[in-house]
Amino acid sequence: MSHQEANQKKKPESGIYLMAPHAKMVWQGNKSLIVKSVNNQEAIGKDFYIIEGNDCYGIITVKDVKSLSLEDFTKLAENHRIKDFERQKWWANAKELFAYAFEPKKMFDRPMLVPFQGNEEPFVNSVEFLSEIFDKLPRKEEFVNKVFEMAKEEIKRGAKVCLFETIALTEPGREFDNEDELVQFLFGGV
Repeated sequence: MSHQEANQKKKPESGIYLMAPHAKMVWQGNKSLIVKSVNNQEAIGKDFYIIEGNDCYGIITVKDVKSLSLEDFTKLAENHRIKDFERQKWWANAKELFAYAFEPKKMFDRPMLVPFQGNEEPFVNSVEFLSEIFDKLPRKEEFVNKVFEMAKEEIKRGAKVCLFETIALTEPGREFDNEDELVQFLFGGV
């Protein structure tokens, strides 16, 4: 196997976090430029998982990072798909923005679950999938507790929570509107 082939099979170590629904837009092929308030020139040529909330949608390769003026931001709106109210909300105090040109490398058939990072940092240093965490746990209960904690955080943020077949519960895909419903379902009201 050549060095290039080995490099292509190597998993990324890091991820790029995007606010909803922007990672999903990348996955769907509706977004071709990422905007961040940090200038990470070291990202050029590297692969990153693309993450939104608890969902990892696939892998991209960053091709270029360039400074982005407000005029350029407006001109490139079709590429980055960020609305002006989002720009003002996310980067109200930013002196400069940066455009990350990327190429999709591998998009997953469906998003893979990752623990919610608990912040909105532009780059995630390490990415671990829940299925990998599950394999490391000695008991399924620990996995369910981890998913429960994750789901509580999502509910606190105002999101509806949908537990996927990943945790192999009796009703995969069921949505929970509040923490009490989730507790009742997972632990029988304990």
